[in-house]
Amino acid sequence: MKKILIFAGLAVLLVGLPLLSKFTGGTEAKQVEIQKVEFKLIKSSILASGTLAFREQVQLRSEVIGQVTELHVEEADNVAKGDLVITLDPKSYQAQVEQAEARIELLISLYSIF
Repeated sequence: MKKILIFAGLAVLLVGLPLLSKFTGGTEAKQVEIQKVEFKLIKSSILASGTLAFREQVQLRSEVIGQVTELHVEEADNVAKGDLVITLDPKSYQAQVEQAEARIELLISLYSIF
């Protein structure tokens, strides 16, 4: 007899709860967006973690000291031998050239005296 009462109670709950929800109003329907089905290409991608290692690493240094006035490449740009990478302010190394020329003239004048 107990089993019959348990099964009857379960049946009432199974039928009664959805009906109770329907008649008490429930919640309002949510707005949804609808779009037409269309064919698109799905791009595959791989998510991975790790570190990047350079195949070749190059250190850039100039033969003269000066202030950079223009940078002609961006990071990760490909450059070849002879490509212009930066432009230096000519004032500082031009002054060094003029000093060297003045020393040469001084030495020539000293040499011509003897």
